[in-house]
Amino acid sequence: MRPLKITVTIALPITFLGFILLLWYVHTNITRELAPGDLPFNIEKGSNLGDFSQSLISRNVIKQEWPLLLWATATGKATRIQAGEYQFPQTTNLRSMLAQVIDGKVINYSITIIEGWTFSQIQDMLLKSEHLTDDISNLSELELLKAIGSKSSNLEGLFFPDTYYSSLGHSSLEILKLAHDTMAGHLGIVWQQKTSESVVTTPYEALILASIIEKESLIDAERTLVSGVLSNRLRENLLLQTDPTIIYGLGDRFDGILRKSDLTTDGPYNTYTRKGLPPTPIANPGMKSLIAAVRPARTSKMFFVARGDGTHEFSDTLEEHNIAVNKYQRKN
Repeated sequence: MRPLKITVTIALPITFLGFILLLWYVHTNITRELAPGDLPFNIEKGSNLGDFSQSLISRNVIKQEWPLLLWATATGKATRIQAGEYQFPQTTNLRSMLAQVIDGKVINYSITIIEGWTFSQIQDMLLKSEHLTDDISNLSELELLKAIGSKSSNLEGLFFPDTYYSSLGHSSLEILKLAHDTMAGHLGIVWQQKTSESVVTTPYEALILASIIEKESLIDAERTLVSGVLSNRLRENLLLQTDPTIIYGLGDRFDGILRKSDLTTDGPYNTYTRKGLPPTPIANPGMKSLIAAVRPARTSKMFFVARGDGTHEFSDTLEEHNIAVNKYQRKN
């Protein structure tokens, strides 16, 4: 019996020392110079902890894999790593790295939709985002509308301008659906704030009017006044005569200059020849324009013209408006 007692007596300190050594390995900082090609660390779907540890060895992050494998096994995390794209601090340790891949703290990319962008601009931005999977370029407009769950017949104006976050493996369609659902949610809330001054009769009309306000107003303080003028003209059944709708209708034909022929050539987006709102939004409006569309300023103003500095001159009468046009547009 004496040899057994000696074996146990020796084994306990060895086990304890081994545990202390393991703790030292996983908590000791790993500091190295990261070469440009070193990051990110991509854990493919179906990869296991061994694959991850081998990738760390191949990039000279660690020299041996047993501390990581043993620590993961001892803590019950060996089979819980999550696929994704990871970036580790230059100074870190094995315990922190393992915690990061267990928690799925992957690299997040920001996708920003700018207020006033058209759907074409949004689509172009998504297709240029290399971390996103392209699942939209081969879809027709109707297929895209169905995929995002929209009952509209046109994609314009349906996506709320904001910053959205995604990681490697997410798709363009996921971003579009999120932006669409966000716009639908905000539009529903804004519609409940509609005042008696507003002339729009449906949330979609509010979206159309908001898109015009977005393109006309560079100054936040003017949005409700611009909305007031447009609402007055709609109420009086007058032509809106807004340049942004003409520009939108021209599409790729617009070269930066609006000509008289552009204003007189009839089309669905020509608010110089057709009364009322255009058939669809002309851009994706932000929250301030959405609110302005349903809460226009109470005003007697019927006209406005750009001063050339981002602001507008507002007028009650056509005579006043013509004077303002001569002053700010024709420089007379």
